[in-house]
Amino acid sequence: MNWNDGLGEAERPLTPVIIGPTGVGKTAVAVAWAQLEPVTVISADARQVYRQLDIGTAKPDQATRARVPHLGLDLIAPGDRPTLILFLDLPGDAVDVNVHPTKLEVRFRDKFFVERVVEEAVRGALGPLAAASPLGVGGEASGVGGPWAGLGAVIPGVAAAELFSRESLTPDARRLTPPLLQVFDTYIVFQTDTAVAIVDQHSAHERVLYETVMRQLSGDGAPAQRLLLPLTLDFSPAELEAVDAHGELLRRVGYEIEPFSGRSVVVHTAPNPHPRFDATRCLQELVADLAGGRFGGWANRLERFAASFACRAAIKAGQRLEPDEMRELVIRVLGATLPAHDVHGRPTIVQLPKDELERRFGRA
Repeated sequence: MNWNDGLGEAERPLTPVIIGPTGVGKTAVAVAWAQLEPVTVISADARQVYRQLDIGTAKPDQATRARVPHLGLDLIAPGDRPTLILFLDLPGDAVDVNVHPTKLEVRFRDKFFVERVVEEAVRGALGPLAAASPLGVGGEASGVGGPWAGLGAVIPGVAAAELFSRESLTPDARRLTPPLLQVFDTYIVFQTDTAVAIVDQHSAHERVLYETVMRQLSGDGAPAQRLLLPLTLDFSPAELEAVDAHGELLRRVGYEIEPFSGRSVVVHTAPNPHPRFDATRCLQELVADLAGGRFGGWANRLERFAASFACRAAIKAGQRLEPDEMRELVIRVLGATLPAHDVHGRPTIVQLPKDELERRFGRA
């Protein structure tokens, strides 16, 4: 079967993306494929490209590059989830083609302007609740928009703050909040005007905490509880280096830590973002993330730290929430800057449109 069989002219050529570890023959497969089909090849290795090396171990020679269209990508770090492939259409004079003697690389003449435009475009696309994942026919994703357009009005937004804080919701917020149901101790379900909305409690809380921590890291820090009995924890040498390198950031999120002896440290204060928070486990996992570079693909150090802390401190799947906690979580995530996705790019909210329910029950 021909790769392009059944496709209209507007859909050609397709772009297969071959992703895999270094040295497994991606380039050879890609070149052989491109010689048989009218496709543009993008072969990529996340670790190679992240280190700003050329694409792949086996690099096509100039003759092959001239014969086979071949592009390179700047990917996120291994283990993270790629959420998009971005193509930029620029005028020729906006690109400097003289940075490489054989023209294998080019450079933006004003890279900061391009970065700013891309960042604003991506934030503009992901910011609205229309970016949340819909559930279409047969469980497949359909187009965004539609029922999400008025979702923000279903539950009134409030100023972002610590989740499950001591401040109670206003009477108006309680009255306007629709009934909420927790299922599988993991998902929060409620009705909008045109759909059933389903919130992943861990992903939603992760998003809320991430944005809260980013404000704390650039401000006065988070409130912390002084421990009646300080914690004594042991870390590996690499983890101790991470604690030392990120000491100020750890203090800003609520951990006051000082060396004790050998591989041990003493923790005098800890944050308390929600009643189920395990300060010891969160710190151990956070330090392991920092030492292991789990969020190494994030260019900004503060964002990397905030993402790791939010992931570890958020409420977990399988934890039962009280009605007031569910209500506040939904309010907080709907009031977030980027409510539709967590720090990994996973959806925080999905919807099942009313039209789909009616179709499945034969009411359409």
